[in-house]
Amino acid sequence: SLIEYLDIKNITICLPMVVDTKQPLIFKPWRPGEKMVIGHYGISVPDNDQTLIPDLIICPLLAYDSKGMRLGYGGGFYDRTILNFKQNVEKKVFTVGLAFSCQKYSGKLPINKNDKKIDSVLTEKGFKFFNTAN
Repeated sequence: SLIEYLDIKNITICLPMVVDTKQPLIFKPWRPGEKMVIGHYGISVPDNDQTLIPDLIICPLLAYDSKGMRLGYGGGFYDRTILNFKQNVEKKVFTVGLAFSCQKYSGKLPINKNDKKIDSVLTEKGFKFFNTAN
């Protein structure tokens, strides 16, 4: 798996953690085999007090369009997190959606003012980079 590959290459892996339903996600370092505890929504999270700002965030999605907008799972966690990193973090945090090419939506996604673009999407056909300067 990707996580095992990154671990073998000694690349730090961070897992997202919900702090509060209206807050951005935080990211905790983790390695395969390390202890996990149950967090919000019954999701397992690393059992440590460290937080890191990742270089890259893999954003879950149901669909994406040709402009880099994504349809997530309805909680807004990744949109708040992307906005937070763009406004409050000194370094650039790169965002990539992981999808199948058939998840590309050719119409207009139901987006609102709180929805944020991702920088790229990776499908079985390769990477697609979006203009996210705006």
